[in-house]
Amino acid sequence: MKLSLDTWIMSDTHYFHDNIIKYTERDDKSLPKFTAAWNSIIKDYDTVFHLGDIFMGKGSIQQAKNFIQTLPGDKYFLRGNHDHQPTEFFAHRGWTEIGENSRLYWDWEGKRVLFSHYPDTKGLDWDINIHGHIHDGGYAPGTPFLDYRNVSLEAVWRPVRLWEVLEGDMYQSRKDALTWSMSKTYQMAAKGSLDEHFCEIEKY
Repeated sequence: MKLSLDTWIMSDTHYFHDNIIKYTERDDKSLPKFTAAWNSIIKDYDTVFHLGDIFMGKGSIQQAKNFIQTLPGDKYFLRGNHDHQPTEFFAHRGWTEIGENSRLYWDWEGKRVLFSHYPDTKGLDWDINIHGHIHDGGYAPGTPFLDYRNVSLEAVWRPVRLWEVLEGDMYQSRKDALTWSMSKTYQMAAKGSLDEHFCEIEKY
């Protein structure tokens, strides 16, 4: 992938996940608007970098088989926690899986940028972490006050260029996002709804 500041970046579209509007600030028009923007502004020769959770939900595989290949762009992705299909499933539909363990590093103006599905709270070997996964749910307690940049659909609401994330404000940061209460954390831990990255496990 030829990553550049003009690369289009996004995360957590969750196509065909009907219940997503119950758990986020989306409504039933949010994803169609996002898709309309994708179709109108992204050309087939543009590089698209998706940070995971392309689609999900009951019956979504059959719907996705024909749909995801129609989205314009030279499409690359990091595997999210809901991208369960084999690499070949995506490759046959024009999507290329990259990165290792849903992580990819890139150098920009002397800074090490980590692209990841999850906000990274373990390695911390980066200057800027561009990620998805948390939607608009905020960061878990204990997440350090570092340079996190959330590009989940609910944070950007449209496809954005990488320069908008690195040089602008088209993202949700650790500074302006919610932090879970400890009571919520204890409740989720007791129910087994925290994942290994100390992030909330999304519901179908």
